[in-house]
Amino acid sequence: NYQVFHKMTRGNRMGMEQQLWIGGGVKLPTGAFGVNVKDPNLTVRDVNAQLGTGSIDFLFNAIYNVRVGNWGVNTTASYKLNTAKDAYRFGDKLTANSIAFYSIPVGKEINLLPNIGAMYEYTAGNVLHHQPVDATGGYIVTASAGVEMNLQRFTVGLNAQAPFSQHYADGQTRLNWRGNLHISITL
Repeated sequence: NYQVFHKMTRGNRMGMEQQLWIGGGVKLPTGAFGVNVKDPNLTVRDVNAQLGTGSIDFLFNAIYNVRVGNWGVNTTASYKLNTAKDAYRFGDKLTANSIAFYSIPVGKEINLLPNIGAMYEYTAGNVLHHQPVDATGGYIVTASAGVEMNLQRFTVGLNAQAPFSQHYADGQTRLNWRGNLHISITL
């Protein structure tokens, strides 16, 4: 990610800070692609259970932060553009989320940031030999809550996400609670 702008303004009692980051990357296939597209017994369930795409994929994202005093909002959007592997192409994925947080100083160098928010994720349908694959793709909307800890250039965070609206694979797949642990380093 690259910082496009970082603006700070001072008010009477509280300052306002804004940041915009944009970025991108490449995802390389690091594991085995376990879908045999020539198998006549291949089911959509088999494909939907595949952990990776087996392809080289491209990632694009933008992050916008705004903070007034100790309160803030972080909004992130990302897009994953998948390529084909063995004539099979998993659907591209769009993810957007927004969380509100409160910064609690702990000592001189550590901040805790409890947060709450929502996330939307849309996955396009899969394609085999340039033809749409039935019962693939869909969307999910989740509510999330978590906490981050900042120590200078390092951030560690944990959150839980509960689905409240979803429709995947024509209703054949239901997603449950999920969690996320992340570690970030700012250069």
